[in-house]
Amino acid sequence: MKKSNSEKGHAKNIANTGLLLALIHQKGDAYKPSNPNLAVKNLEKVAAEGEKVQSAVNLAVPLYSNAVMERINFYKPLNRYITKLRKSYKAVYGLTPKQLENFMTVARRIKGIRKSEKEPKGATPEQHSASQASYDQRANSMEMMAGLLKETKEFKPNEQEYKVETVTNMHKEMVVKNKAVASTYAPLNTARLKRDKILYTNQDNLVDLFNGAKDYLFSILETNSADYRAVGRIRFRKA
Repeated sequence: MKKSNSEKGHAKNIANTGLLLALIHQKGDAYKPSNPNLAVKNLEKVAAEGEKVQSAVNLAVPLYSNAVMERINFYKPLNRYITKLRKSYKAVYGLTPKQLENFMTVARRIKGIRKSEKEPKGATPEQHSASQASYDQRANSMEMMAGLLKETKEFKPNEQEYKVETVTNMHKEMVVKNKAVASTYAPLNTARLKRDKILYTNQDNLVDLFNGAKDYLFSILETNSADYRAVGRIRFRKA
């Protein structure tokens, strides 16, 4: 049996319950399976449950997607900003090599780059970052950057964008964006788990029940009939 991993596939399974139920209703009293799980009322119940759990997923997806996109848009200019901040920091008179080395270490963490890391040939920008490129790690590193700048007494930029308070505020906003993604992912994940149980993994899941109903219909329909062909075109696939 083919598998459907997309949201479109889940929605198609649910939509197809309506098509099959319409054909079943057309059969009237001729549809009388001995298996009570294939009874019309039970099929209608499971179909309604499927619609309910898919609706919960549909409502949760935009909230999560928006949070993810907002975070991407906020983090996107960080690397360029850190490069400019580095130039401002290097312009400070009296910096020691150790101070500059410490700055570069934190800067690499914010960018998601390890000092020893070598970019493989043909690597895309997305492949350049290693494990330290995680959003939480980058936010934590930005807080470290604010602390480093604060401790560098010689660093007193006139530009607002390089001041310690600006870096501190950026860190706070990074944390806010990360929490927004986490808080919207939890309900989405829960909704998807419930949906998958109803549609695919419960003992009497939607896909198995409606495929069973199809098999029963095939047993009572003429193989050369239009209804037989119509039933064959209605498919329910496991994700």
